[in-house]
Amino acid sequence: MKTLLLTFGLMLAGSGLFAQMTATDELIRVEVSENSTRNELLEIRQALAEYNIDFRYNGVKWADEMLKSIGLQVIAEDGRTREFVLPQMNANSKIVLIYRLNGTEDADFCLGIEGACE
Repeated sequence: MKTLLLTFGLMLAGSGLFAQMTATDELIRVEVSENSTRNELLEIRQALAEYNIDFRYNGVKWADEMLKSIGLQVIAEDGRTREFVLPQMNANSKIVLIYRLNGTEDADFCLGIEGACE
């Protein structure tokens, strides 16, 4: 039930989210793009905290309300950590986090540019 509410809650937070999070009973997927907003990043951080996943960001640079640079660090409940820095974002840039719930293999937890985690 928490999964359904979490996914629905993030979708309601604003139509046309550019930082998106979807969650099922097996998988969490997050996407961050140039159009992601400060509020969306904060909402994702808060939503992942409900899963005991720490979502941190730093080195954030904005220009005309567009995300131009970001560093992400994600720490899973079991202590596994992933870090990814995208020093220059553009309209085609998308960072993806894929986290398989109850997964223990390295491939179950990926953070990187779109396509690297699929």
